[in-house]
Amino acid sequence: MGKNRHILLLLLTVLLSGCAREAGQESWVTLRFPVALEQTPVKGGSISLIDQLEVKAYDRDGKYLDYIRFICSRTGDGEFSARGTLLRGETYTLLFFAQTAGTYAVGPDGILQQASDVPTSCPTLDAFYAVEKLTAGADDILRVLLKRPFALLHFVTAEDHPDARSQLTLDHVPASMNLLTGQISGSTALRFTEAPCPSATEVAFAYILAPENEIRIDAGIHVTAGEFRSERILQNIPVRRNYETTLRGDYFTTGGTLETDVNASRP
Repeated sequence: MGKNRHILLLLLTVLLSGCAREAGQESWVTLRFPVALEQTPVKGGSISLIDQLEVKAYDRDGKYLDYIRFICSRTGDGEFSARGTLLRGETYTLLFFAQTAGTYAVGPDGILQQASDVPTSCPTLDAFYAVEKLTAGADDILRVLLKRPFALLHFVTAEDHPDARSQLTLDHVPASMNLLTGQISGSTALRFTEAPCPSATEVAFAYILAPENEIRIDAGIHVTAGEFRSERILQNIPVRRNYETTLRGDYFTTGGTLETDVNASRP
């Protein structure tokens, strides 16, 4: 009888252990995230250059969870898929950031630094982000739309100058942005090195960090075309996050008029 009781206890222990393992497995849920970049006309770049997506997870208190990893893959131009395993019933904040691979380094604090000392009109400086809060297990699929943390500053002219080059300096630009909160910090002067103009009528462009509400910055643009050299100073330029500011005029004279068109379209 004692031997049979021992066997029954052993079988019960094995059974309970199996149930515990199954319960532990059931407490985690795998979620899929179809991720898309906001599809709007872009005059300064192309979403086809965005080829890397990162996802970071934070708990309800804002602590970065380095043990939660996401598998991300590109599924098309401006489209990604992310998959991760989260604890069922727990509330998380997820930070999504898409870029041209290796352009920016966003750490666990979610801080994005403004790029400087890079070529003027560099399309790989474009990037997209989103912040989503969710409770694991509430939905199996979460669709995420990413938007730019930048304003697009765009310089255009009506005349063709196919062999021209340009260089930008900007002042009063936010130095960094906390992607988790959307808050910008600091004010800095930027220098973009000389590069060919993007097209015959597109003199230059730049992606710069900006807040949700409009702020004002200053700019200097230096252009060359053959023997021609000119520098124009523009002040009090309005910029706003995820909007385009177009500065239209003749940059290939020393004193032509310039027209500012802000918020005409989202970049």
